[in-house]
Amino acid sequence: RSLPDFIDTRLFAFAAGQLPSHLNGSRNYVLAYEPGHLTILPPVYVARGVQAESLVYGQALNHSKLTGEVIFTDGQQHQEGKFVWQQPDLLPESGTRIVAWNFLFADSSVAPLQGECRLTVLPKPLKVNGAFQEKRQGQEDPELLYHYAAEDLVDAHPEITGRLARASGERAGVYATNLGTLSFGPNYQVDFTPGRLLIQAETIVVDANWNLTRKPGDIIEFAGETYQFGADALADLTDALERIAPGGNILVLPGEYVSPSDGWLVEKKVHLQGLRRDDRFPVLQGVLRIEGALASGVIIEGFAFVQEKQTPGSSSLSIRNGASSIQVRDNVFLGGNPSIQAVGASDLTLRNNIIESPFAALMFGHPAVSQSSCRGVLLQQNVLRPSADADAGYRHILLYDDNINTTGILPAWNNCFGQRQITGREEPGILAEVKRQIADKDQKGWPGNGEVRLHKQ
Repeated sequence: RSLPDFIDTRLFAFAAGQLPSHLNGSRNYVLAYEPGHLTILPPVYVARGVQAESLVYGQALNHSKLTGEVIFTDGQQHQEGKFVWQQPDLLPESGTRIVAWNFLFADSSVAPLQGECRLTVLPKPLKVNGAFQEKRQGQEDPELLYHYAAEDLVDAHPEITGRLARASGERAGVYATNLGTLSFGPNYQVDFTPGRLLIQAETIVVDANWNLTRKPGDIIEFAGETYQFGADALADLTDALERIAPGGNILVLPGEYVSPSDGWLVEKKVHLQGLRRDDRFPVLQGVLRIEGALASGVIIEGFAFVQEKQTPGSSSLSIRNGASSIQVRDNVFLGGNPSIQAVGASDLTLRNNIIESPFAALMFGHPAVSQSSCRGVLLQQNVLRPSADADAGYRHILLYDDNINTTGILPAWNNCFGQRQITGREEPGILAEVKRQIADKDQKGWPGNGEVRLHKQ
């Protein structure tokens, strides 16, 4: 028996899905047919090697480049298109996570392919600097502070917990601060620069020779008191001026001390006392600067100041910018142009000093600086004299301050100008010679525009 000729009459199509099939039989048969189906499978696309560049916290997903390829499994044919993030504006937290992507085919008629890949988000580097802080011995520690090196590196709401810590100890000295338990949460990697907590000393002893004979931590007995080298016993005057508490005493033993290029700076109340031993003095080479409104009540005594520079403005002692209630007594000043300069200071007393210079012993005001006048200036029992190599234009006093002491009068009680003591009972010729060596800003001689006068007893 021959089989009938079956004819497939399914619909012709290329779209994926199921289509019914039909058969037409020959005229010799009555066909009882249950329709079947032909399934057209969709194209099979596979993503291979999909990787995401790591991010730093604070960057959106669209800053991470996706790489990889999509192939058609029938023939392994490469498909053109691009990978994109499903949520490109998402700001992910730091750590490793799985994130969804789309592959957009170059043929827009093909639906996007979806998938996931692993993404690493690194903590953002955060540079934090510890602050410089101070306290007196015996006080509680202040809250240790810090600041960001760049404000734009910090998220609006960092998870700040914990606090800074410092090296242990309560003696006078400088203690480094450390990160302690301070944390900014998992989204930040902190780079911390230590700060400093200075425990100020009430009394500091300074000896330039201790750098050669002492090591940090050595105990030093002096004048019945105990000091520790590196804390309240030092070899450097700059360190002592930084570490002394306001109103404290710095005792400087004989030796040679050389100032930094910009000088020693006094910005607070302090008693700076040079101690004499066997006709030896502490010698300060360079310049001591007393500056600012907080430099009030400063006492300087017992030193030999040496200034080898001869350029104008190279002083041994400079007092300016609102410093007040300054006492300079029992010192020797050698050199300087001028030796001592005061600009905008008040309540300044110079007593029992020897001031010797090749150019000028004292200068009040400055020819190139417009500042408020000095007030309350008093000279008592000083010796102002030219050095052996004095310039022909040497002056005991140069005045660039027309309103010194408001009245324009500079009291000078029992001072020696050159080798002459002026008491008001000197012969006219001697007084005239002294006057010749006191000048103001515009003219030689005395009085000048500022009407400088010696007080006569």
